[in-house]
Amino acid sequence: RQVTSKTTILRTGASLLYFACLLFLLYVNYLNFATVYFTIQQDGTSLRSTESFLVGICHRMPSRSFWIFEVPLGLCGRCTGLYFSALVTASFLPFTSVHRNKSFALFPILALVPFLIDSSLQHCSMYDAGNIWRFATGVLFGFGIISAVMHYYNQLTHQLTEGGTNAFVP
Repeated sequence: RQVTSKTTILRTGASLLYFACLLFLLYVNYLNFATVYFTIQQDGTSLRSTESFLVGICHRMPSRSFWIFEVPLGLCGRCTGLYFSALVTASFLPFTSVHRNKSFALFPILALVPFLIDSSLQHCSMYDAGNIWRFATGVLFGFGIISAVMHYYNQLTHQLTEGGTNAFVP
């Protein structure tokens, strides 16, 4: 009985956290494209509030951003890939069983390596990868982070519930 209540508490907390993260990722992806709309519509108040939020999560350099209708997106190419990939991964991965497999544990870490190498090289030198490569490393990073969190959450709940079910159920 004690294991069951512990499992219920863990699942309820995880579900609430999962939906809060999913809403945050949806909101960030919305704001990324909303900056283009607000700029075209010349809605200064909405644009300023959107930009003040996005500046806290991205450097927002126009030279490293994708452009739509001659207006840069609200996030740089890498952050666009990261947040989009994180949203897609968080939306679909819980409904698969791949992240519960123990051999899957190394894959999320390997997905982070290109991001770390590319961002470190760009920060320490004059190397410029271009927006497509930045977007690709951001996609891998977003997938890797969400996959790692879900995998290790399942491992933790499995250990805490003494061998009980480790299924992440949003």
